[in-house]
Amino acid sequence: MSDSLRNKVVVITGASSGIGRSIALESASRGATVVLLARRLDKLEEIAAEARELSASAAFAVKADLSLASDIEAAFAEVKEKVKRIDYLVNAAGFGKFEEFMEADMQDATEMFQVDVLGLMYMTRLFGRLMLDQGSADHQLWLHGRQGADDQVSGLQRRQGSRNPVLQRSAP
Repeated sequence: MSDSLRNKVVVITGASSGIGRSIALESASRGATVVLLARRLDKLEEIAAEARELSASAAFAVKADLSLASDIEAAFAEVKEKVKRIDYLVNAAGFGKFEEFMEADMQDATEMFQVDVLGLMYMTRLFGRLMLDQGSADHQLWLHGRQGADDQVSGLQRRQGSRNPVLQRSAP
């Protein structure tokens, strides 16, 4: 186990399955304290227990439905109570239904947009502002997907210049 994330706090959305779960466990294996967010608290608790075994650091599970602004705000408040600082935000929450465009259910499209775009933007805004206010040079903000990411990145870069935070996008 590498300790490259020892004494770092990683907040991961969509941590109950898929890439979010994988990133959470990899972060824990590198020594990070992980804060796991998703809708399924039972799954998060299982993954948090596994993360604690991997890292010998704290791991927290926070229930949040990223399609709801009230859940995002409540999760943000809870995370701030549980940890003193945030070093990394990984927005891995999201879903897709892939079907013929002309046959697509617009309610499904609306729900996807709410989580994949608006949820990402709101999480990034809340946590990004906190991370910037912390003033640490090694903060990183990871944005999942492309939609909404370009505007978020350019807004944060205008606020801080090109030196802080380091912004990365996980998909082109």
